[in-house]
Amino acid sequence: MRGLLTTLMAPALACLQLGCFVLDELDAGSAELKRRSGTPDPVKPVAEAQPDSKTVDLSKWWRSARSLTSEDSDASIVRCDLAGSVQFMRDADCQAQGGRPQG
Repeated sequence: MRGLLTTLMAPALACLQLGCFVLDELDAGSAELKRRSGTPDPVKPVAEAQPDSKTVDLSKWWRSARSLTSEDSDASIVRCDLAGSVQFMRDADCQAQGGRPQG
């Protein structure tokens, strides 16, 4: 029984000592980081930004946008119900893949 207890205690103590080593290294690293980091720059207050003309133009465009591009949409692109999912593709491609084109 004593042999089993000794066999179990030795690895347990080794793990505890290893854990202490890791914590010591973390503390030393934290101290080194503080020592080398220097002083932080003071935070400067930021003046309230005024929107420029590009921002105003973009916000107008996004309000009226119907697609992600500025080009006209292609009329041959349709909604395709395909195997329980909805995809957008040309009418002929939808039918070739066994889907049902809509619109």
